[in-house]
Amino acid sequence: MEDGFEPVALADGGAVLERGTTTMASTSANEISHDIPPVRATVFSCKLKKAADLKILSRHSVRGDAEVVVIDMTKHMKRDPDQNHCGRDQTGLVEAFRQVLSKDPGMQIALGEATTHYTLKGAGCITVFACNKGKHRSVAAAELFAEQHCLVARHLDVAEHLNVAEQELACKLPNGQKYVQTSYAASCTEGCSVSLEVQDDVSPPLQRCLSEELQSKGASGYDEATLRKWLEHRDAAATAMRKRDWVALGAELSAAVGLRPDWGEGWMGLHKALLKSGDANVADQALRDGLAACGSSVRAALACGVDAKAPSCGVMQLAGAMKRRLGPDAACGVFGLQTVDIDGSALLLYRDVGNHCGGPILAATLPLKLLILDVDGVLNTSGNANSGMLDPRLIAQLCSIVTETSCVMAISSSWRSFDELRPLIVAALPAGCVVGQTPCGFQNYIRPREVAELLKEPHLKRLLAQPGASWAVVDDMNLLKQAESLAATDIEVRRLLPELKLRFVRTDKSFGLDDKATKQLLRLLS
Repeated sequence: MEDGFEPVALADGGAVLERGTTTMASTSANEISHDIPPVRATVFSCKLKKAADLKILSRHSVRGDAEVVVIDMTKHMKRDPDQNHCGRDQTGLVEAFRQVLSKDPGMQIALGEATTHYTLKGAGCITVFACNKGKHRSVAAAELFAEQHCLVARHLDVAEHLNVAEQELACKLPNGQKYVQTSYAASCTEGCSVSLEVQDDVSPPLQRCLSEELQSKGASGYDEATLRKWLEHRDAAATAMRKRDWVALGAELSAAVGLRPDWGEGWMGLHKALLKSGDANVADQALRDGLAACGSSVRAALACGVDAKAPSCGVMQLAGAMKRRLGPDAACGVFGLQTVDIDGSALLLYRDVGNHCGGPILAATLPLKLLILDVDGVLNTSGNANSGMLDPRLIAQLCSIVTETSCVMAISSSWRSFDELRPLIVAALPAGCVVGQTPCGFQNYIRPREVAELLKEPHLKRLLAQPGASWAVVDDMNLLKQAESLAATDIEVRRLLPELKLRFVRTDKSFGLDDKATKQLLRLLS
């Protein structure tokens, strides 16, 4: 049977289903959890309508005075996966499907928001992820959050959505409320692996991961003295949060992000503390300052060949908050670019903030060398689509092309259409490199049409007509096959196709921008 469920008898005659550390149990609706396993859950998933119902939570050992934070997943991930026919017969408990959902920028923002509350309110905080059905988004988020922080997750509504094999076993349970529980708490007590090589009878030092020890992504990039000071301010901020002392909370978080400028959760907490203090303008400036700091950390980390996951998450989280408060283009504005026109449409050639006539294209080296750039499968590898993940090695390959050809870039990736990802790619690449994008959209099969629309832009068309100018397209999708299909009914794509055959470089999404693709682009843009 799938996932290897095995029934285990309870002392009171009930039943528990176990899958590794995952259990499904049943309680009567009017019983108070006398048959609930002794490990207390602090992370829950359920339907929206019961998310804030403390009576329901009390049946699962949640006290009435507990700090409960509800994360509404429908605000972060708008579309129910059922509507996409994606995972219709699966739940967020299925690891492969959960990993797909984890790549959605909305999921990253939701987990960041939950982490902020968890960091500030302490381990006693009860985190409830909720969605319409309690099947996909909330379950996946609760699993990912529990795994990240070594907690116990309990899913209150997923049992009714289990697949046929699981339902056959579930129906043996007594009538009443069913839930599925997963514990990641054991991973916190696992010992560190130590090298067996010992010299001069001196035990080698333990290999430590400060990010895990301090439950804060990116902490390993700092020395322990700085982290000790940062931890003091973080703990003081948690105390101020519990006391609802917003002024003290703001002061402690301000000191903390001064020590760790890439701490996105800290900037988010500072923003909220300043809002509670009644200073909205200063609160919004904290978002801008945090985004600038995290963006700078992303670029610096990638330039050094270091993983930039922590500051990248900070960029996406802060950009999402800025979108909600200040508009869809506010985050790119922090990096000096206007990417959205006043009518809400995407600008094909970006403008400098505050300058409707100028933009980074005017500073490009002439004759113009333009690279129309995809991200997923080019600057990262398969399994990382729209996740914010960038591979330092592949970024280095791209930067070598920029150095040798002085090219600029227009983004064709779906990242251009996400208000959280567009500022991230702008921040990650060398300053001034990103000059525009293809029209917004999520229909990947029409990408050649979007490339054709970009190349028709009057100013760009004039620059590319100059002697010595050139352009190229890099993508992991087969744009030539797409173009041949579109050319039957689209005259612009038909006109583009002959030149596209000469200027298109396809990458393998398993490897990204490898040496072969880099050499091809250098030849086209030199």
